[in-house]
Amino acid sequence: KWHLGYCSWALTPTQRGFDTSFGYYNGKETYFSKITHKYFDFRLDTLGDDGNTTSKVVWSANETYSSDLYAIRAKQVIEGHDQSKPLFLYIPMQAVHKPNEVPQKYKDMYDGIVHNDKRKTLLAMVTAMDDAAQVVVSALKDTSMWENTILIFFSDNGG
Repeated sequence: KWHLGYCSWALTPTQRGFDTSFGYYNGKETYFSKITHKYFDFRLDTLGDDGNTTSKVVWSANETYSSDLYAIRAKQVIEGHDQSKPLFLYIPMQAVHKPNEVPQKYKDMYDGIVHNDKRKTLLAMVTAMDDAAQVVVSALKDTSMWENTILIFFSDNGG
């Protein structure tokens, strides 16, 4: 998530030092439908050689869990990266953050172990995020980039 301003292009990620941006600008977005404040908000922005941003709404993101989308995109970036150059990859996961949503398969992992549904959902969200992080680490290892990587992981809102 960007969540640092978007009322003009000058405030968007590609005008603030990033070559690309994948995700949403707003806050409180749903994990599956990408709806916030009644509008769909999910895009791929790319900085051109001329300094202008090309922004495409990623309609295909609708109904795909956001942690999965970020993992897939990160893997694509890693696999397509020119390894003769350094890579800075910032992946601000939406999880664990409201609205609390997660694929059922993750909640099912905690059946019979956790009986409080809110707690089960939070644990499932962390597990889904862990799986996404593993996709990123595996991509780094598969491309032989892992040995020259500094990985910093921290949570949103101190949670």
